[in-house]
Amino acid sequence: MNIRFNSIETAILKLDPVFTTHGFANEVMTDNSHSCNIQDFNRWMSLLGIKLNSSTPLLPLGNSEIERFIQTHGITIRAVSIKL
Repeated sequence: MNIRFNSIETAILKLDPVFTTHGFANEVMTDNSHSCNIQDFNRWMSLLGIKLNSSTPLLPLGNSEIERFIQTHGITIRAVSIKL
């Protein structure tokens, strides 16, 4: 399930009906976004007994800085290899 939110209040409003209907999850996976107060969100998850895991986004656009870093260094390594 993909739920987007930008504040702890929005997270509670969107997740509360899910938890009410299906029960509490053992684990919730989030991206590394800091668009809301992550400390409050962590505290809320802890109070509910839910383990919170964060991961990089699945889409390359969400990980564009790393993609660009790898691409730049790949070009540099190939250029150095050719000159040797």
